[in-house]
Amino acid sequence: MKTRLTVLILSFLAVLLWTYPAASAQSIAPRQLPFPSNAGNVGATGVNACGDIVGGTSSPDVLPSRAVWWDDRTFAYLPGDGARAAAINNRGQIVGDNGVHAVLWQSGHVTDTVLGDDLGNGVNNSFSFATDINDAGEIVGQADFGVAVMWKNGQIQRLSVPPNAVYGIAQSINNRGQIVGAVQLSGGENHAALWDNGVFEDLGTFGSVSANAVGINDLGQVLIYSQDQSANQAQAILWENGQVTNISTGFPGTWTLSSAINNFPQAVGYGAFNSSVQAWLWHDSSTIRLLGLPPVQGTDYTMPGRINDHGLVVGTSQGQPVTWDAPANPPHQISAGGPAVCPYAADTDFTGGKTSVHTVTVDTSAVLDPAPQQVYQSLRFGNFTYTIPGSVAGSSHRVRLHFAETFWTTVGQRLFNVNINGARVLTDYDIVAAAGGARKAVVEEFTVPADSNGQYVISFSTVRDNAAVSGIEIE
Repeated sequence: MKTRLTVLILSFLAVLLWTYPAASAQSIAPRQLPFPSNAGNVGATGVNACGDIVGGTSSPDVLPSRAVWWDDRTFAYLPGDGARAAAINNRGQIVGDNGVHAVLWQSGHVTDTVLGDDLGNGVNNSFSFATDINDAGEIVGQADFGVAVMWKNGQIQRLSVPPNAVYGIAQSINNRGQIVGAVQLSGGENHAALWDNGVFEDLGTFGSVSANAVGINDLGQVLIYSQDQSANQAQAILWENGQVTNISTGFPGTWTLSSAINNFPQAVGYGAFNSSVQAWLWHDSSTIRLLGLPPVQGTDYTMPGRINDHGLVVGTSQGQPVTWDAPANPPHQISAGGPAVCPYAADTDFTGGKTSVHTVTVDTSAVLDPAPQQVYQSLRFGNFTYTIPGSVAGSSHRVRLHFAETFWTTVGQRLFNVNINGARVLTDYDIVAAAGGARKAVVEEFTVPADSNGQYVISFSTVRDNAAVSGIEIE
């Protein structure tokens, strides 16, 4: 095992015995993913918004472990023996390890990252593994048996920790660059950790002897589990700006661990009972059981990996890769004037305006959580309105409008106004001025309530030349 936290978890699961009640009507059946008959045990660990899935095999008596990838449920091996894949972003970049080094798979190639002495606690030790990657290609993980690290722009950096920390791991990174994980202090207790713009925040242990932050979504909501070794108890926690919600109250027994969170937010995790391990989904403040495949020789072991914003959960059951289709209310992401570019849908929900495509390179470096490049190369222009349904009346959501000027080149050539649900949010808006130049992406964000029909009515009106927008998100 690679981390002390993992060893601690598995040791607890091995000794806990629960009695599980009859299956609830609130349950979701699994779907099995394809895999070769000689692959041995196979698990799915990561999934992106496009539905691409990654995982790994484990069959030491037959073949070396391999990293695997499913595209539209078609199985394929990734390059390299002894490798395991942990996560995949919406650009199709995959991270994991080869048993010794952190690995990035990109366009079918493998990048093997060997760390320097300065991150090795004074010893020449190159061990590392990656746990997560965001859409900007920023990677997090661990190096040298206890150093929390991030890879960015091909460079590796050690994440800041308290002076008395003896161990650290970075578990998850969101599209805003916020990172979560855990640190172990010299006294032996594990604390959940948050790194926000490089600044470390100790989230504590939540009344237990140990806590680990395993996931963070783009809203900054953190998924944590805390555990009490002496009482053999653990709970899943949702943390948001200091507010704490115990989300494991609907799961039977005294032990439940969390795995991943999406932007809904929905969370997945697992618990041990009656000599078995079973999976759960936290959805709309209630707990839903994720059913497993039929047990093999009395072994009942079902464990989720991650969940995307469309409610697709991936995991393993009885040593086989599975998915579950959870209830979903995914964010609206529209490629204005353009075709579908995962995770953005093709242009929809509009009235009026015309479309245009300019296949030029748009600089997205100044945008936090940008859309894919192709979204900024298309636009809807003129006088037009988007009427986007699907929200609860009066509920507040973050509206993100994506812009890039790909036609005009100087300030003042395009000016327009934008209203959301009748309220002016942008006046005489100039894309070039806001972005700092042409062919540069810029995003304007607003948190506003849905109207009485659960809709967002976003209208664009021309002041000079034509109003224009490239992408719309409602989260």
